[in-house]
Amino acid sequence: MRSITLNKMRVWVVLAGVVLGCVLPSLSGGASRAYAEERRTLYVGVYENKPLVFVDADGVVRGVFIDILEAIALKEKWQLKYVFGSFSECLDRLEEGRLDLLVCIAPTYERESTLDFSNESVISNWGSIYTHSIEVSSFLDLHGKRIAGEKSDVYFSELQLLLKSFGVESEFVPTTSYADVLLAVERKEVDAGVVARLFGHANARDYNVRENPLAWSPIELGYAVPEGKNADILQAINAHLHEMKENKNSVFYRSLQRWFEDLQFHVQVIPQWLWVAIGGLIAVLLTFIGGNIVLNYKVKQKTKDLREEVFARKKAEQEVIRHRDNLEELVIEQTAELRRALSVKSEFTSMVSHELRTPLTAIKGGIDTLIKGAAGTLSAEQKGMLDLIGRNVERLHRLINEVLDFQKHDAGKVKMNFVDTDLLAIVEEAVTTMKPAADLKGLFLKTQYRVKKCIIECDHDYIMQVLLNLINNGIKFTEKGGVAISVINRKSYAEVCVKDTGCGIMHDDISKLFQSFIQLPNTMNGKTSGTGLGLAISQRIVERHHGRIWVESELGKGAAFYFTLARKI
Repeated sequence: MRSITLNKMRVWVVLAGVVLGCVLPSLSGGASRAYAEERRTLYVGVYENKPLVFVDADGVVRGVFIDILEAIALKEKWQLKYVFGSFSECLDRLEEGRLDLLVCIAPTYERESTLDFSNESVISNWGSIYTHSIEVSSFLDLHGKRIAGEKSDVYFSELQLLLKSFGVESEFVPTTSYADVLLAVERKEVDAGVVARLFGHANARDYNVRENPLAWSPIELGYAVPEGKNADILQAINAHLHEMKENKNSVFYRSLQRWFEDLQFHVQVIPQWLWVAIGGLIAVLLTFIGGNIVLNYKVKQKTKDLREEVFARKKAEQEVIRHRDNLEELVIEQTAELRRALSVKSEFTSMVSHELRTPLTAIKGGIDTLIKGAAGTLSAEQKGMLDLIGRNVERLHRLINEVLDFQKHDAGKVKMNFVDTDLLAIVEEAVTTMKPAADLKGLFLKTQYRVKKCIIECDHDYIMQVLLNLINNGIKFTEKGGVAISVINRKSYAEVCVKDTGCGIMHDDISKLFQSFIQLPNTMNGKTSGTGLGLAISQRIVERHHGRIWVESELGKGAAFYFTLARKI
């Protein structure tokens, strides 16, 4: 009886197994298909640039950019498929649409015509020079040298342009990777090699090469997609990156600490060279600004002298017609001399500004490293001193950018992207940006519109620059009351007014406001600040938009700055 019962149970177990064997694969297959349908497959280009992105000995893709991307992919339900190659190959595949995304790439003017870049960057990097036995302490030391670099590398191409501007003639040898560059230097196939700073710090120890104290082209690195495609991918990356940077315990900071903790940043106190570098930098900057002002004055004086001489010569021409040819020849010579002077001024400004920005970036990177505690725990006093240094470095950086911006406008090299834009939206964005500064001084910052919509054809970023400059000036020269921005539609143009309740402007100073390098003192405290270029740059931007800008003010009664822009609606 017991045997019969056991036999029956075995039959039921077998039948249950058959049923489950038929049903479960169907269920699990459906679940797998549903899971697969939920996940979006992205083909991601990767190359050797350790520690930012690389393939380890086990064939696993790793690095800072990979840690961050995989954390984002987990939240966005992306399935990442890595496509390995040289940087040049990855760049070609991305431009041809065979990749959805490329990591660790710097935006350049040429690349922006075929690619779209993330707004949020991951890390800053710049170019470095490595040699085997020779020492390179200046770009001039590279004259007559053979220099290797990755053929699509931005630092390699920027160095070629830089040396050409200095009149330095060198032979450039393209390679397919940074590793090949260092290998060529080690084998003495070339005199010097160009690699990214972070790659050099992480990998140069594996080669018999030495780093040299040259740096150039500080650039923010991020992610890129083919132009006009995968905008949602970039949007998601920007959002997650921004969120990660706000959280000190996020994957972003953990990855940076993980991949950079073994680099040689072992400094326990604020190093002496940092103080010396900052002092020297400030001295050079003051010399640069002073020299630029003197040079600008000489050019203006030369222009004035030339105009007076031309006028006198033309008057004499009526009396002595036989000397016309000589007079025309003299005018041509003087004009050529003036153009040479202007060219020297432009080259001087560009060269010195570049040489200033490079050490500024290096100093800022060093300060950030110290503040993050990568070099050891700092005392409150040390952190306070570093914060002070950082703020002054940022101020110097802004001053240099203003001089360069003015130089570009003056030389007509600024390219603008004119599109139909709602002027009221730009004003609201500017007010939102400047509201914290107004609140800090207890001032109101408000808008007064007499229209509901105002469509203009403009470059959004440059009109924003004009508004931010005017609002910032209003806040700076106002102690009580505040700043009001109004927009009025005229017949064929829009009129914008930025009016403050500040100290006002003396009548004799109004004609000087839009001149370059003119700094008017604050009548409340007698102090001046800035480079004196903000209003001069604003005037050039407005004029490029076929508008005009002017000011109405009385001393002690505030100031009202107006500018006009052609409108469509």
